[in-house]
Amino acid sequence: MKKTMKKTMNKTMKRMIQLSAGALLFGAFMGSAQANSWALDHDHTRIGFGVDHMGYSTTYGYFTEYDGKVRYDRDAPDLLELEVSIQTGSVMTVSKGLNDHLKTPDFFNVEHFPTMTFKGSGFESDDGKTGMVHGELTLLGVTKPVTLNVELFKDAVSPMTEVETIGYRAKTTLMRSEWGMSFLSPNVGEAVLITIDGELMKVD
Repeated sequence: MKKTMKKTMNKTMKRMIQLSAGALLFGAFMGSAQANSWALDHDHTRIGFGVDHMGYSTTYGYFTEYDGKVRYDRDAPDLLELEVSIQTGSVMTVSKGLNDHLKTPDFFNVEHFPTMTFKGSGFESDDGKTGMVHGELTLLGVTKPVTLNVELFKDAVSPMTEVETIGYRAKTTLMRSEWGMSFLSPNVGEAVLITIDGELMKVD
């Protein structure tokens, strides 16, 4: 009698474990199925920076050439994948002379390091609208952890494109010497404010 009961209990436990594992796999599958691919809208995206100029003013610039891929589950909400590649030679400011200088080994050294990349995942948020994305920035051959402070704006079908669109802003501050860019520091600011304003368009 005891052996029969033990066998029955063992079978029941195994069945419960199998059902639990199945439920977890199903949940993972459903979670990934709800994630969509999103593209950066180049007409409404600006990857910019600001740096102190010897205490007199702030010099602003931006990059005109970049690519990115995003996998985002808006229902969770959760960011499954974020990868942005920026062409450093596309740097622009109000001064052509400064543009040319920024491309030299003093700063971005575009001949040897034509791209910088950010790779991140996860969206730490209490309200689904503001939060943090952790990732790694590779610049001048150096990879360091970076956290983006993200704010999500309107999420709706755009009346212009008729495509589901999400507006956002991402900010962080980098200490440029950590990536080996120390020319004229600290006279030209060590801290660089990065601000990305843009729109994501749903692809699938």
